[in-house]
Amino acid sequence: MTNGKGMLCAAMVLLSLCGGLIQAGERPNIMVVISDDQSWWTTSAAGCEAISTPAFDRVAQQGVMLNYGYCFAPQCAPARATLLTGRPIWQLEEGAVQRSHLPAKFTCYTNLFKQAGYHVGCAVKGWGPGKLGDRKQNPAGKQYKDFSRFLKARKSGQPFCFWVGSRNPHRPFNQGHDGTVDIDKIQVPGYLPDVPEVRSELAGYLREIVQFDRELADLMQQLEETGEADNTIVIVTSDNGMPFPRGKCNCYDAGVRVPLAIRWPAKVKPGRTVDDFVSFPDIAPTLLEAAGIQTPDDMVGRSFMNVLTADGSGQIDKTRDAVIYGRERHMVTRPQRTGYPIRAIRTHDYLYLWNCRPKRSPTGRPYGIADVGPTEAGDYMLAHRERSSVAPLFELCYVERPEFELYDIRKDPDQIHNIIDDPASAQVAQRLNQRLMDYLHKTGDPRVGPDGDVFDRYPFWLTKREK
Repeated sequence: MTNGKGMLCAAMVLLSLCGGLIQAGERPNIMVVISDDQSWWTTSAAGCEAISTPAFDRVAQQGVMLNYGYCFAPQCAPARATLLTGRPIWQLEEGAVQRSHLPAKFTCYTNLFKQAGYHVGCAVKGWGPGKLGDRKQNPAGKQYKDFSRFLKARKSGQPFCFWVGSRNPHRPFNQGHDGTVDIDKIQVPGYLPDVPEVRSELAGYLREIVQFDRELADLMQQLEETGEADNTIVIVTSDNGMPFPRGKCNCYDAGVRVPLAIRWPAKVKPGRTVDDFVSFPDIAPTLLEAAGIQTPDDMVGRSFMNVLTADGSGQIDKTRDAVIYGRERHMVTRPQRTGYPIRAIRTHDYLYLWNCRPKRSPTGRPYGIADVGPTEAGDYMLAHRERSSVAPLFELCYVERPEFELYDIRKDPDQIHNIIDDPASAQVAQRLNQRLMDYLHKTGDPRVGPDGDVFDRYPFWLTKREK
């Protein structure tokens, strides 16, 4: 009798965690697919005419495409840390910087899924680059060679939580032309010179994105063959934006706005495009809610399940009218291993940046192991920076920046013309600054406290090959 009561109590506890969206025995599978360094504009679903990305487009068409997905940090490891933990980088100590480690005291959604009985694992690139430190395995889960081997290790009837991180389109790019990129249709961003050298480099980048799309197509085919695709939440996104000047490692859209499509036929109506702001810390609580697993109180991110399960397109949740994010140290490119800290708030109309230490170089050294380099675009701008057509672009990408920046997205989508000193913009800047600072104080950002430079003292690791 005692054993029976114990089993009944255990079942009741499980069911208490599984409310709302699911019933016991209907827990969804999870598959998170992450490209490496892909900006939002680089899919045909987003309007890129230079390439075709049918696999990504299919996920978006069969589910929801989120036009305003933000990775929270424009760097690999910190962005992945925010996705896994549901927390902003400034709450993650060493996890806020590139090539350090993510302390085990910060719970990842993968830990919670494993505790709930899921088969959890990752393939290729999980969290990183960095050291495991006090963790026994990668925060994204036990490492498997690929999806098929992961599935073979699963128990019969066990739901799964899988993470696969492609190494595309990360540098180096494959050289040559294979017909997958129409170089004449590449839209060169306004902050880069439109010259053959830059178009060729962008073509190499886009070619890698086509390769990632092929990888995605193969994954989706394998998922279909399991017979469980309808009850699998598939999230396709990227860890940060394009590895070009003013892209990766920067808080402009090119560095932080990423593709985001979510497919879940069992619950999510297809063919929808939404304009709500969603950032990486929001993903963990959303997945936990979908699986009926209790979300820890220290997860700052907000579930957007109400957006996913809505009927319409456009703006669904009026409270999702902005996103706040930032960055800390990337590579060691400045004296004393300091970073270039930024905090930012983005609305549909404006981008407001706080460059916390504006006297530092925004990119570090333009050559060698630099925050954005070496790149052919950067090499070209450095070599021709005296030309009148190149000088303003070189200044945008490499020269010291003011403490605050403000961009009118409606008039300036490439975020080139800083209007912070325009008297007509003063009220907007004040309002956005107040909203940003309120959030930083509320979430305990050291940058608004007495020891803001604590991030610069965290360890930095290079692999033996890189030393």
